[in-house]
Amino acid sequence: MARRNPLANAADGLPRRRRAYRWVVVLAALLVAAWFLPNVAVLTPARDWPLQRVFAGIDGAISSRSASWNWFGGIDYRDVILADRSGRPVAAARRMVIDRGLLHLAVDRGDLGTVRLVGGEALVEVRRGGSGLEDVVAPWIAETARAAAAPSLELEIVDATVELVDEERRDAWRITELVAAGSLRPGATLAGWTIAGRVIHTGTPQRDLAAAFAPPPGSAPSPSSAPPPPVRLDRTTIVTGATTTLARAGGWSVSSPADTGSGSPRTLAVAGNRLPLDLSRLLATRFDVPRVLDGVADVRLDIQLPQAPSATEGLRVAGTITGSQLSLCRADTLLPLVSLERCEAPIDLSIDGSTVMLRDFRLQSPLFRAEASGRLGLPQGTWWEWAETLIGDDFALAADVDLAAAARSVTGGLQVRPDVRVTGGQLQVA
Repeated sequence: MARRNPLANAADGLPRRRRAYRWVVVLAALLVAAWFLPNVAVLTPARDWPLQRVFAGIDGAISSRSASWNWFGGIDYRDVILADRSGRPVAAARRMVIDRGLLHLAVDRGDLGTVRLVGGEALVEVRRGGSGLEDVVAPWIAETARAAAAPSLELEIVDATVELVDEERRDAWRITELVAAGSLRPGATLAGWTIAGRVIHTGTPQRDLAAAFAPPPGSAPSPSSAPPPPVRLDRTTIVTGATTTLARAGGWSVSSPADTGSGSPRTLAVAGNRLPLDLSRLLATRFDVPRVLDGVADVRLDIQLPQAPSATEGLRVAGTITGSQLSLCRADTLLPLVSLERCEAPIDLSIDGSTVMLRDFRLQSPLFRAEASGRLGLPQGTWWEWAETLIGDDFALAADVDLAAAARSVTGGLQVRPDVRVTGGQLQVA
C-alpha cells in the first residue's frame, strides 16, 4: 500500500495558507481604503458631484469650499455657493447638513432625510419681468416639476438672510432672522410648514456675497475641521423663534398645522407686526404695477385653503388688517395720491368659484367708515363691465365719507371742475 509523505502534505498546504493569507490582507486593505475613501474624495472635484446632481438644470453652477462625508454619520458641506452663469454668487450657505450617510443615499436615493441650511444668504435683484435668482433656479424648478420621482426631504433653515434689491431704484430691503421647517415631497401640500423672519428697509444695497464668502488668504479645505452637527429644529424651537420675531417691528410668520390625515381643510396662520408696505415697490417693479403702497401694517389672518392647489372653491379668509401712515403712490414717481392716517379692516370672506361671500368686511378710518356683506362677483373685464354685473348681485354696502378729510388726503384736493373744489361735508352711500 502506497503512503503519502507527511512532508509532502505539509508542503502542499503551505502555499494554500499563504494564498489565503494574501487574500485576507488584500480584502482588509480594500476595506480600509473604502472606509477612508470619503475623506479622500472630499479633497477632489468629486466633492461637488452630489450637489451638481441634485441641482442639475440650474442656469449657473453650485460648489462648496469643503465637506465631510461619512458612510453612516451624515454629510456636511461648508460654504456652499450658488452662482449665476457669469460666476456671481446669488445664494450661499455657511453649512448644509444632510443627516443621511453615503450608504443610505446609495440604497435609497429618493429620501434625503433632513437637510439643514445654516447661515444661508441670498441676493434677489428684482427687475421688470424677473430677478437674478429666478434666472438661475427657474430651469431647475421646471425640470424638477417634470421629473417622475423627485427626492423627498425635510428642510430646515436656520439664521438665514435675504436681501431684496429694486434694480430700477437701487433700493433694498433685508429679511433677517429667517427660520423655516417643513417637508418637500412630491405632491406634498403646505401642511406642517412654518416660516418666520423680519423685514427691514435698508435703503442702499449692502451685501456682497462674493466678498462675504471669499476664502481667507492661505486657507485650504480640511475635512477634519468639521464643526459639530447643528441641533435639529423641532416645533418648540420654531414657535419660540416665530414668537420672538413677531414681537419686533417688521416681524412676520406663516404657519400651517401638520396633516393629521383626518380630511380636515388645510389652514394657514399669517401674522405680521408693523410690516413695511413700501416692500410693494418690488412687486411693482417685478410685475409692472402702476401703484404702490406705503406705511406699515399689522396682520392677523386665518386662511382656509381649498382642497385642490389650483382651485378657488373653499378658500376662506378671516382676521384683521390694521394700517397706519398709509399712502397710495404712483409707482414711477412715488408721489402720494391718497393718504390715510390709520385704517382698520376686519375681514371674514370666502370664495366659491367666481363669487365672493362677505360675512364681515368693514373699513374704519378718520376719512371714512364702510361696511359690506353679501355675495358679489369677482372683477372680470373692465371696471365698467364689472360695475354692470354688480347690479344683479345680492350684497349690501354702506359708507360714510368725511369730505373734508378726503380733500386733505388726496393730492390737490377734491376737484369737481377747474374752478370748483370740495372742502367739507359728508357723503353717505347705501
